[in-house]
Amino acid sequence: MKLKTLIICISLCPALFSQIETEELSFEFGYGLNNYAMENLNRYFIDSIASQSNPETLDEKIEKGERFNLSINYRPSKYFNVGLFSAYQYGSQSSTSNFQETDDFGNVIVQHERNYELKTEAISVGINSTLFLNTLLKWDKKESKLLQNLNLGIGFNGGVGLSKVTSDMRSKSLPSVSYYDFYESMDFQGQTFIDIGYYFSKSNLFSSLGIKLGYQYFVTKTVQNRLGNEWIVKGVHPINLDFSGLFFGTYIMIGK
Repeated sequence: MKLKTLIICISLCPALFSQIETEELSFEFGYGLNNYAMENLNRYFIDSIASQSNPETLDEKIEKGERFNLSINYRPSKYFNVGLFSAYQYGSQSSTSNFQETDDFGNVIVQHERNYELKTEAISVGINSTLFLNTLLKWDKKESKLLQNLNLGIGFNGGVGLSKVTSDMRSKSLPSVSYYDFYESMDFQGQTFIDIGYYFSKSNLFSSLGIKLGYQYFVTKTVQNRLGNEWIVKGVHPINLDFSGLFFGTYIMIGK
């Protein structure tokens, strides 16, 4: 029995050793631009309330945002990798308006300026994986240097997103009209994407530059304030955040 076990272990050693040789660790830093839906926020708050106030508080919708991400990837096979990712994304609109304070006879006493910002943001953590099509197509065996160094993959990530929307009004000359309200939610966030990269160096230091194009799904429940109360406009329209939409990003990778 011991002899059979030893023989099996010896026969498996080359395979295990070759597997270890292909295992690689990489770090990826990225920046991107996102399209957002934000239908309820735009329709029931910005269009129905913020743009109808006097003076006008805000009339621009939140439809786009920026994203920063970091991932640590482990490549157990030349055909795919798995890893952990973290990301921060946000979108905002702001405005400046003036209003006058008058006396009982309508005479202007002082003119005030107020600054308003509506901001949506989210922090996400989860897992990710990419399938390398260039390896399946054996581009590394081609004569073309371009194809040998080109990386083409399809991937996904998924995890938990902690989102927040902030309504911030500030007036230095009239602090009584200032306020700061925020609402939060925790939900699933996922992306699918196409990954196109180019290995410009054999070194593990800044070895690859690339782009990613894909779609993000990230729809929250009705957001709540710190007391657990839901944000419902006019007592009828619940507000949730919808970060879903197409995205485009660039990245730099350390490792392979």
